[in-house]
Amino acid sequence: MLLIIEFILVCVAWNKGWKWRTLIPFGIGCLIMIISGFLIGLGNGLSGGSATTEQLMSVIKPIAFVVQICLIIVLAYMAKNKRKLPVTIEAPILDNHPVEVPIQMGTTTPSPDREVMNKRLKQLGGLFILVLVFIVIKQFFFKIPSNDKEVVDSKPSIDKELMDFANEVNKSCPAMIDQETRLDNVNAFEHNTLQYNYTLINQIKDSLVISNLTNHLGPLILNKIKTSPELKDYRDKNVTWIYTYFDKNGIFILRLTFTPERYK
Repeated sequence: MLLIIEFILVCVAWNKGWKWRTLIPFGIGCLIMIISGFLIGLGNGLSGGSATTEQLMSVIKPIAFVVQICLIIVLAYMAKNKRKLPVTIEAPILDNHPVEVPIQMGTTTPSPDREVMNKRLKQLGGLFILVLVFIVIKQFFFKIPSNDKEVVDSKPSIDKELMDFANEVNKSCPAMIDQETRLDNVNAFEHNTLQYNYTLINQIKDSLVISNLTNHLGPLILNKIKTSPELKDYRDKNVTWIYTYFDKNGIFILRLTFTPERYK
């Protein structure tokens, strides 16, 4: 869209007498678009579309946009103001003898239009530098810190895969796992997290010793996560498993969380 605007301004400025000079900012705009696309494509190919590519795009796109806006402003100035050609003063001829006109070198006074244009170009250059510095500082010095490695390494595509998995399991829920345990549903969350919700259909929370139940279920579930061939793909993708249990009245009993650090 920005290139289309630039092309229209080039056509108008060309007719205003700027001619080939209009191709300079237009060429820079095209070059910026090509370089931006190349860098984003290169980053996507090297990192496989991970969060690194998103960070690269968040830096490149604003910079490219600011440059394009500056170029549009330059072209708009050209399109608005007709270029004034230099005036040639011929020396008078007296009695077929040209009069010599002394030329003083190094004292050429720039035209007012050129002075205005140079001033505006300097202002645009300063504005561009300020915006560029702001983007770089914001991107690299004011990031929100995170202690969760999965937040950085997680991929949206994996979250979608987990969502599809949860939806498929929920088609057969509720399902009895054994005589005491019923799987009610499975939820998929961001950062590669799956949550299984179970109900102990014959138990009441007040009659249970939570610590004993935790010590019994924890090692069993952890061993299943570590050794099950069906879960290998999810282990490789650093999925976090959460198991929540409720009593027969729907009262929460306990929650067990198994992060990649625990099962790897």
